[in-house]
Amino acid sequence: MTNFFRTLGYMLIGILLAGGGQGAFARQVLMLPAVITGGNAECVAAIDAFANTEVEFAMVVGATNLMRMPVLGRANAISQTTPASAPGPYNLMQAASASSAIDDANGAIIQSAFANR
Repeated sequence: MTNFFRTLGYMLIGILLAGGGQGAFARQVLMLPAVITGGNAECVAAIDAFANTEVEFAMVVGATNLMRMPVLGRANAISQTTPASAPGPYNLMQAASASSAIDDANGAIIQSAFANR
């Protein structure tokens, strides 16, 4: 359960850092959750949290302006061009993982995207 609360904290931090005060004005949102599998309570809670986050973003920006790519656990699943690729460019990018690790290569790309925003 500790991982679940840590994940929620990271998600909130990611949203605040990525969007700053501009989150409400985002036109295109890219969600990058890690794939979560398993039937234990922690996995189910994390899946629910990610689904609720997706619904909240969709209510703000519209479902057509929200792209969800659950690929962070796969090596080289994203690249430096991902934040700017169609249907983007994305004004806000959210990355989150609960019970599976984000691949190091993907983590470096996310850090670079946040730094160069």
